[in-house]
Amino acid sequence: MTHGDTSGFTEKQLRYADKITANAQRMKALIDDFLSVSQLETGTFQADMQEIDLSQYLQEIIDEFEGTIAQKQLQVALETPPQPLVWQTDRRLLHIVTSNLVSNAAKYTPANGRLHVGYNINGRTLTFWVADSGIGIPSNELENLFSKFYRASNARKERAQGTGLGLYIVKQSVEMLGGQITVQSRQDAGTTFTVTIPLA
Repeated sequence: MTHGDTSGFTEKQLRYADKITANAQRMKALIDDFLSVSQLETGTFQADMQEIDLSQYLQEIIDEFEGTIAQKQLQVALETPPQPLVWQTDRRLLHIVTSNLVSNAAKYTPANGRLHVGYNINGRTLTFWVADSGIGIPSNELENLFSKFYRASNARKERAQGTGLGLYIVKQSVEMLGGQITVQSRQDAGTTFTVTIPLA
């Protein structure tokens, strides 16, 4: 049997293998989160400046979560301006921001729900958003949402596992890019995260 070949596994062995893989992925995500937090807080995060086509880049981010999107039959709309933005920026920081927001939207939106991702440019300011029709966030918890280790109460009920670091890292990353992030949400009525970043 070659590496990665599971043809000789029994059904029970396959279930165990799937659990081991899932646990390994969760552990890697946890380590990555703590590493990113440490680097952002200590100023040791290494810049990775690259030129990107933002419209193409956002489609690639959505494609990262095609498994969850397909499984839950989510409707995804990507809205971009006619003239795509080609932008020199820190690719790693941008990936932290976009992947976390799209991942959360997909995770916390019920089956057959909607995701809306897009951006526009006003002068020298980029505005990027991720909106969903998901479980939303209780209004009295919004002010704590970007705090370290904080998870909304309904998010904890929906998915027991989670570090509460994702949105904290997102906010830190947005600020390192010179931008700001805001959130609008109502419980059981969806959430919209909006990021504004100067292009200068």
